[in-house]
Parts: sequence; C-alpha cells; structure tokens
Amino acid sequence: DCNIVNPRDKGISGGENSHLKLRNIIIEKANIGIASKDQSVIEGSKIELNNCNYGIVAFRKKPEFGGAKVNLQQVKESGVSKTFLIENGSELIIDNKIYKGTAKNVAGLFYVQ
Repeated sequence: DCNIVNPRDKGISGGENSHLKLRNIIIEKANIGIASKDQSVIEGSKIELNNCNYGIVAFRKKPEFGGAKVNLQQVKESGVSKTFLIENGSELIIDNKIYKGTAKNVAGLFYVQ
C-alpha cells in the first residue's frame, strides 16, 4: 500500500535472488516502474504504473545469476512509453498470460558496463 512518485530511476527493484510481494502500489514518473534482475522474483496485484519510460523490466545484470521473473495481476498503466522489456532467460506473467523474454543485453541499456 504505497504511492511512489518521481523516484528518477526505479520505482521498485528486486535483485540478487530476492523475492518481493507487492499489493496496492502506484508508481509515477519513474524511468522503470518495476525491475526484477538476477534471479529475483516479484509477485503482486493491484499495480498502477503512470508516466514511466518502462513499465516492467526483467533481466540478468550479473553473470553469476540467471534471469528474473515478474508475476503480476490487475496491472493498470497510463502514459507508459514501453509496457515491458524482458530479456531472454527471464519471464513476465500478467494476469496469467506468459511473456518469455527475447531481448538481449538489457542491462546495457541501463548500466555502464
């Protein structure tokens, strides 16, 4: 139950094999609304993403970890430039619809390597 406004980078970010559970979250004016990386799992419901560059991103940042997973229900978005970006080896599930990752080197878009 929180409202995250103008976090600049990410509204919510899970990394390094973490497990996050979200409910009743509003994220506004973020570069990335929700990011899951490095074998993390983010689950949640009643998520609202407003005016973000990327709504949901899942990827591997560090070579010692694998892909990430996001499983959300009841997602609303408004003014999101790209709804999701999912790297090969990662997975997104929204309202029980599975999106397998196809993007490559997603970390390269957001981090200096």
